[in-house]
Amino acid sequence: YPLNAQNVVTQETHVFGPTAVNTIKIGYSRGFLASGLIAADRPLGPELGFKELAPLPPDYGLTQTTMTGFSGFGYAANTFRQWTNTYALSDTLSVIRGRHSMAFGGDIRHNRAPQITTNGSNGSVTYSDRFTGFPVADYVLGAFTSASAQGFTNVRDYRFNQYAVFFLDD
Repeated sequence: YPLNAQNVVTQETHVFGPTAVNTIKIGYSRGFLASGLIAADRPLGPELGFKELAPLPPDYGLTQTTMTGFSGFGYAANTFRQWTNTYALSDTLSVIRGRHSMAFGGDIRHNRAPQITTNGSNGSVTYSDRFTGFPVADYVLGAFTSASAQGFTNVRDYRFNQYAVFFLDD
């Protein structure tokens, strides 16, 4: 699955003197993950004779066709698209006191991951040797053994926060 991602971070480090340094970071990252299926520019199932088929745009493509004993073509897989957005803020203060080298800070992140999943709405059709004794002949005649399609869309929008704090004394 192809993953497209972008990240940006800005950081400011401030020296308070010979024994104290503070670093603050603000960041954003975005990732987009999508099914690797290549969709057509229009629904192809109805053009092949499946008149009642109404696939969703991410599923525009060739209906999965299987013939017993032969390699199949097309697809009828779930398709999905997920965007992940993360906003991050972190701060670290490092201090030296006598024999102690201390660091403490925290990290806060807000994550949002909306996703859309479809359930193979471009359909699937199987041909066997049930009618003519030869799967390819059944295919040419359009005499399929089974066919199915699902017009299902699942939309989710996951959101959550993460918090972390730390203290270190060397």
